[in-house]
Amino acid sequence: MTGPEVHPRVPDDATGQRPDGARAPGGEGAEHGGTLHGVREWLTRLPRPVRVPLVVVTGCTLLLAGTAMLVLPGPGLLVMFAGVAVLSAEFPWAGRLVVRIRLLVRRVWVPVRRWLGRER
Repeated sequence: MTGPEVHPRVPDDATGQRPDGARAPGGEGAEHGGTLHGVREWLTRLPRPVRVPLVVVTGCTLLLAGTAMLVLPGPGLLVMFAGVAVLSAEFPWAGRLVVRIRLLVRRVWVPVRRWLGRER
């Protein structure tokens, strides 16, 4: 190889834009696989005038449903996280929020998992 190897999902500059003008799925440092990656690939094939309203309506609906589930029966925080994850397909601020939420969950979950392992 003569030059640096570039992964196709990694943005080429600080704005998250690739040379062809497409946004990198999930923003900076996103590492998604499986179904989520397939959904993101499907979304990127949609024309922007269709994709943006679809993402906004779906993400906001999930956020509102999750907010309602905070006082009603249901997994409110999980549904709200799903809404932010959907919004991250189109908005960089939501992608950064998803990364921060994941770091927080890992920071809390690892000690809990260790504690649960000692209790058995």
